[in-house]
This record gives sequence, structure tokens and C-alpha cells, in this order.
Amino acid sequence: MKINKTLCERLYLDVKIKLQSIFIDKGMTFSDAETAIWKHQNNKKEQTYFQIFLEDETNLSFKGTFNSMYLWRKKNESQNRDSINFQEDYLLFFVKFLG
Repeated sequence: MKINKTLCERLYLDVKIKLQSIFIDKGMTFSDAETAIWKHQNNKKEQTYFQIFLEDETNLSFKGTFNSMYLWRKKNESQNRDSINFQEDYLLFFVKFLG
């Protein structure tokens, strides 16, 4: 499915803000690198905290391999395009995550 550039950028920002809020609420920290919040790994579960929080908040489970950098990559892709191909399963997760 295609979404427009503005929606992609807004989705990225809103998901990032909520993810940062969850990290803060849990007393967790992450480095200042732009990609760190998406890649911060829980070594016990062998998943990123992003995936763990996303699944906890949505009560959904991602089938297959979860790409924790998907939204970040799509936001970067939107810098050069007016519309972006976006997988529906990721869009469903992100929208439900935001409430």
C-alpha cells in the first residue's frame, strides 16, 4: 500500500515520541544516536525493546522477522518521494500502538 510523505513522517515522529515516553516511564535509557532507540536490544528475549513494547501495547504478535528499523528507513525514503510503499502489517502495528 502507498502512503503519502506527510503521513509517513508524522507516523515516524508520533511512534518515536511514544517509544521515548515508554523508555522514560520504565526508567530506561538509550544513547543519543538517532537509530539507537529503534535498535536497543533486550538480550534475554533476543528482540529489540521497540518490538517488545509494540507487541505489549498492541496485544499483537509480529509474524516473521520484525524489522526494528522499518519505520526509520521509510521516513528516510520519504525525504525523496511524495508517496512511499508501506507494508500493511507494519502500518497496522504502528497505528494500533498509537491508540
